[in-house]
Amino acid sequence: MTIVIKGIVAAAAVGLLAGCVTSGSNQPRYFSASATQEQMMKARSACMSEAQKAAGGGKVSCGKVDACMVSRNFLKSEKGNLEVPEMAAPDCEE
Repeated sequence: MTIVIKGIVAAAAVGLLAGCVTSGSNQPRYFSASATQEQMMKARSACMSEAQKAAGGGKVSCGKVDACMVSRNFLKSEKGNLEVPEMAAPDCEE
């Protein structure tokens, strides 16, 4: 029984490590050396609002959102330490 439990623990560890290597997520990620997830989400919400106003009811420009985020010290990066949750995914065009 101990061998079976050790095998299950080892398999779970391998699964977790594999998940760390590639998240498989297409969600936007940002890098900040000191900001928290909450701070990033507040900044992103403000940037989305600004971009929506600029679009005047049209499609929001992802470029405008990203430029706004840069002005708030968040750099868009595939390897960023902060990820936009799926429920807050942007509906914008590149």
